[in-house]
Amino acid sequence: MAIDNVDNVRKVELQIHQLHRDLLSVESEGLVGQLLIGWWLGPVKFVANPMFAVAEAVVPAITNVVPFSDRVVGWSLGGVSNVAHLAHSVGAKVGLVEDNEDADAIDAADEFRRFLNGGKNDFYTVLGFGTGVVMDLMNAVTNREKVAGWFKTFGDLFSYLNQSGIGKEMKDVMFQLDFLPNLILLAKAQAVTRKIGTKVAPTYDQLNEGYHFMKYSTAAYGIASIKAALAQTANIADAPELTNGSSNCDTNGNGFISNVALKPGNSTRPDYITNTPHEFATLKSISKHIGIPKEDIVMFAKPGGSNDILRHFVAIDHRRQQVILAIRGTFSVSGIVIDVDGDTCDFCGGQAHNGIARQAERLWTVVGGIVMQALNEHPDFELIITGHSLGAGTACLLTIKCYHEHLVGNHKVRCFAYASPAVFTPLSAAPEAVANTVGYIHDDDCVSFMSVANLRELMDSVEKVKKHNHGFKIFGWKVFGNTLIDDHIVRIVERSGKHSRPDIEGAPKSYVPASSIIWMRGQTDGGYKASVYHPEKLPEIFVDVDMITDHFPPFYEEALLTLTTKN
Repeated sequence: MAIDNVDNVRKVELQIHQLHRDLLSVESEGLVGQLLIGWWLGPVKFVANPMFAVAEAVVPAITNVVPFSDRVVGWSLGGVSNVAHLAHSVGAKVGLVEDNEDADAIDAADEFRRFLNGGKNDFYTVLGFGTGVVMDLMNAVTNREKVAGWFKTFGDLFSYLNQSGIGKEMKDVMFQLDFLPNLILLAKAQAVTRKIGTKVAPTYDQLNEGYHFMKYSTAAYGIASIKAALAQTANIADAPELTNGSSNCDTNGNGFISNVALKPGNSTRPDYITNTPHEFATLKSISKHIGIPKEDIVMFAKPGGSNDILRHFVAIDHRRQQVILAIRGTFSVSGIVIDVDGDTCDFCGGQAHNGIARQAERLWTVVGGIVMQALNEHPDFELIITGHSLGAGTACLLTIKCYHEHLVGNHKVRCFAYASPAVFTPLSAAPEAVANTVGYIHDDDCVSFMSVANLRELMDSVEKVKKHNHGFKIFGWKVFGNTLIDDHIVRIVERSGKHSRPDIEGAPKSYVPASSIIWMRGQTDGGYKASVYHPEKLPEIFVDVDMITDHFPPFYEEALLTLTTKN
C-alpha cells in the first residue's frame, strides 16, 4: 500500500535507527537469561553499534540513487523488525530478557501476524495468476485457433502503432538507456507535485455496497484469489458481517440452477455444468465468500483462459432482490491479449476499447439467456454487473449495451467497477449507464488511468524530464541518467500534464464510464481515506513502484472493508 507524503528514503533511515535502538535496549534477565543470552549479547552490541552507525549514514544514500531499492530495503527491514519484536516478546514472557519495550511500541505478535498474512496474500495471488497462465498455455498447445488469435491481435496492434505514429513516439522514449532513471525522476517529482483528494467524501452506501460487490469480483477469479483476500483482510479487527441480508450460504437456496438456469430443454451451454472436483470446490468457495447458496449460483465452469469468453458466474440474491453477474479480470495470457488490443471502435453511440468491447458483445451472447431467465422469473429484481480490472471494463461496457439496446426491458441495471480501464468516450453518449455506474480505485493502481491516449501523455512527461536530465556519461555517451530530484525537475513535471499531445484517430481520450470514482488512498496510520472524483477530472498516470501490486483484488477488499468498518 503506497502512503502519501512519506519519504521512503527517510523511512529506511528511521527503520535502521529503530533497529539500532531496539538492540541496545535488550537486556538479559535472571540467571538463566544470563547463562543463555547475556554472555554473547554484550559482544554483539559492541560489534553492531558502529555497524548500525555506518548503515544509518550509507544505506539511505544508496537507496536514494538505486532504482526502487528504498521499497525493497524498507520491506526487508520491516520483516527483520517484526521477527525481532516477536522474539523479544517470547523471550520476555519466558523470563530470558527484560520486558522493557516502550508502552507505545507495536504489538509484536499482531505485527508479525500482519506480515505473515501479507505474505499469504502475495503467495495466493501469484499462484492463481500463474496457474491461469500455465493452463492457458497448455490449452494453446492443442488449440491453433487460440494461438492464431493471439498473433493476429498483436499483429494488428503493431500495425496500428506504426501507422498512427504512436509506435515511433513510444520507441523514441522507452527504448533508450536512460528511460528507467527518467521514469524514476518523474515518479519522485509526481510525489512532490501531485495533490490527491477532493472535498467530496463517498456515502456509506457507496462504501458498503462497494465492499459487498467487491467480494463477488474477487470470487470471479476463483479459489486462490478468495484465499488471498481472506488473508489480506484477516487483520481488520471488529469487522462486521457485511452481507447486507444476503441469503445464508449454508442453506439450500431457492434452486436457481435447477429451476431456472438448467431447465430441461433450455439452451444452456455445457460450460455452465459443474461436474469435476475442482469445479465443485470452486463453487463452494464462491458461495461461502459471497454468502449465496451454491444452488443459487451458475458458474461458467470450465477452467483456462479464452479468447472468446471471460470467466464469470451469475448469482441470485433473493433477500436483496438482485441478479448479479460477476466477471473475472485478467488472469491468463488470453486476458493480457484482450488488454493490449487498445485502439477504439464504434460502440453504442460512442467509442470504446476495441478488445474489451468485443468481450462485452461475446459475453452477452453466452450469458444473456441465463440472465434473462433469472430476471423473467423475478420481475421485481434488478441486475448488478460487477468485475475487477478487465472484468470491470467489460462490466462497464455491458452496462452501456444493456441501456443502449434495451436488453433487459424495464429492469434497472447497476454496475460496480473496480480498477476498470478507461474504456469509453464520450460519457455523454451513455447517460443512463454512466448514472448507474460507480468506479473504485485503490491507491496507486495505474489501470484506471490506462489508455493509449494516457500512455502518450506519460511518454511526453518522461521526454520532458529527459531533456533536463544530463545524467552520467562515459566518452560522451549517456549510460545512466541521474535519479536525484531537484527543484527544476519538479517544476518541469508540474507544468507537464494532461492533454499535452492532441488526440489521434483510434486513440481518443477515454474514461471510466461512471458517475463517480471512489479513490481510496492509504494513510500513515494504516487506514484509508476516500474521495469522490468525476472520471474526467482524474489526474495523469502516477508512476509508483506499487502501481501494479495496488491493482490486486485483495487490496480492494481490504480498503473497502477498512473504510466501511470505520464508518
